[in-house]
Amino acid sequence: MKRVISLFFTAVLMLCLMADAFAQDGTLYSRQSGYSYDEAISRVIDEASILTDNEESQLQEKIEFILSEYSFDVVILTVNTIGSKTAEAFADDYYDYNNYGYGENADGLLFMLNMGERDYYTSTCGKGIEIFTDYGIEYISNRVVEKLTIGDYFEAFSEYLELVERFLRDEKSGKPVYDVYSQFRENVFDIGAKGFVACLLIGFFVSLIIVKAMKSKMNTAKVNESARAYIEPNSFKLTKSEDTFLFRTTMRVKVQNTQGSGGSRTHTGSSGRSHGGGGGKF
Repeated sequence: MKRVISLFFTAVLMLCLMADAFAQDGTLYSRQSGYSYDEAISRVIDEASILTDNEESQLQEKIEFILSEYSFDVVILTVNTIGSKTAEAFADDYYDYNNYGYGENADGLLFMLNMGERDYYTSTCGKGIEIFTDYGIEYISNRVVEKLTIGDYFEAFSEYLELVERFLRDEKSGKPVYDVYSQFRENVFDIGAKGFVACLLIGFFVSLIIVKAMKSKMNTAKVNESARAYIEPNSFKLTKSEDTFLFRTTMRVKVQNTQGSGGSRTHTGSSGRSHGGGGGKF
C-alpha cells in the first residue's frame, strides 16, 4: 500500500515539474482554443502556382511589416479546389488549423482565391472582425476584383495589402473603423505637399493660357448699349393670352434605412472560433 501511495505522489510530482518546464519554455499553446502564433510559418501560400518566387517574396515582406507594425496577422492563400466546403468554411478552417493569428485572440485575416470555382473570400478573426467590417471588406474586394478578373494576381494582392495596412494604420491612429456610417474616403494629400502645390500651379497656368486664347478671339465684338437695333418698330402685336396646364413632374426619393446594418456579421468555424468575412466571384 505504501508503495502504491509513493508511486502516486511521484507521478503527480513529475507532472507538475513537466508543466512548469513547458510554461517556462513557452512551448505550450497560450490560446484557450488550442492554437499558438507561429511566425515561422509562411504567410503566402500559393498552391495554385499563380505567383513567381519573387512576387511571393515581395508579398511576404509586406506582410512581415504589417505583423511587426500592427501586431496583426495576414495570410494570402491560393488553391485550385476547396472540395465540398464553402469558401467561408475553407478559409476559416485553413486559418484556424494552421496556427495563424496574432496573440491569444488570433488577430488577423486570410484572403483566399479558389481558382477552380473562381471564388475570393476574406476571413477575419479577433480584432480583425472589428476593424474590417462588412462594408470595409466589400470596399477592399471591389478595389481588387477587376485585377483578379484579368489575371493580374500580384497587383491585386499588392493593392489588397496596401488597403489592409491603410485600415490598420487609421485604426491605430484613433480614426473610426470604415463602416456604413464612416465610409472610406481617399486622401487627396497622399501625393504629398509638393505634389499638391505643383498640381495647383499647373492648373492655374493652363487655365490662364486658355482664358487668354479665348479672349483674343473676342476682340471683334463691340459693346452695344441696347437691343433696339434688333427690333423692327411696331412688329410685336399680342392678340390672345391664356395659361395652359401641360404636365406635372413628381420626384420620389427612397430613404434608405441603414439602422443596424453596420459592423460585421459573425459566424463560428468548425474549431469553435468566431469569424467575420465576405467574398464573391471573380
